[in-house]
Amino acid sequence: MKRFTTILFLLTVFASSLFPQLNSVELFDGRILKNGDIIQAGYRANYNKYIYIRTMRPDIKDQFFGYENDISYSKLQVTDIKISDDVHKVITVQTRELSTNKVLYVEINPAIQDGEIIVYPAKRLYPDAKHLSDDLMMAFCLRVNKLEVTDEVLLSYIVARDKELGKKCRTDEFEFNSVKPEYSKMLHDAINNFDFSSVYYFDKNVDIVKYDFDRNGYQLHLIDVVEQDYIKYGDYSFLVLNFDAYSLIPVSPEDGKKINKLRQGRSSIIDNRGYGRYYFRLIDKQMEIKSRKYLPDFIKDILKKTLMGAELAGIEVYNYPHCEYNFIGSKK
Repeated sequence: MKRFTTILFLLTVFASSLFPQLNSVELFDGRILKNGDIIQAGYRANYNKYIYIRTMRPDIKDQFFGYENDISYSKLQVTDIKISDDVHKVITVQTRELSTNKVLYVEINPAIQDGEIIVYPAKRLYPDAKHLSDDLMMAFCLRVNKLEVTDEVLLSYIVARDKELGKKCRTDEFEFNSVKPEYSKMLHDAINNFDFSSVYYFDKNVDIVKYDFDRNGYQLHLIDVVEQDYIKYGDYSFLVLNFDAYSLIPVSPEDGKKINKLRQGRSSIIDNRGYGRYYFRLIDKQMEIKSRKYLPDFIKDILKKTLMGAELAGIEVYNYPHCEYNFIGSKK
């Protein structure tokens, strides 16, 4: 509450003539923001309202409140820049939302650091890549491992395609029996006609290790790896033949310095958490289970039913879980 009161006080001061008006300002990561620049809104930090993107209520003079409307990906034009004349040097920019002409006020540095403002938009390596959804993975897995399509497998496929229908089918045998022919044909068609020409992707959590100054890039540790080369995703595992080639993401030292400031935010520690979009070309054959160390028999039994082969076609690394921003680096 004390922190919120302090923020409101600073914003109230901002509305007065004590704030010098600027045509440009240097942000925390060294970039220059100017009047007339277009910035882009991100997601609301607490899902109910923005913390650092604010609006002024007409009924309460000189009071600013977190904006409640979701304006994710909206473009905001900077119309004024002001900086508080105190030890905190709070930089607030007045903006105009291009689609509505709504005036909004952004405390710019923390808005960037918390992802409410996008600074490094997504750079897609494969814009037409297909998401490797549960139903596609099931069809692929059944095909390469030559598994039988049982009623339980078919029920899982229905759930993957239509959750509400799947719930009905699990509790009502007559509902399942009525849609069984349609979905059985759908699944067998997906198995027999699987598209191996396309690039597929899924998103995974990653750990971003310290910057490697010898190789100019960030070393990555993938979370949920059964063993080296085996990537776990949901109920499935992928044997990635070229996994080691994508353990480092090239980033120039200049960009790395900015990215580290973004990852650090207002903390004294750099946050290692990141999110990767992994692009694959899938392999149309059953994979032999190989291990660089001892694997228990129960793990081998699971892999026999869930293992699929793939080659990485690229990886993009981001700072936020929805993988739309902020972009850190990529490798193709």
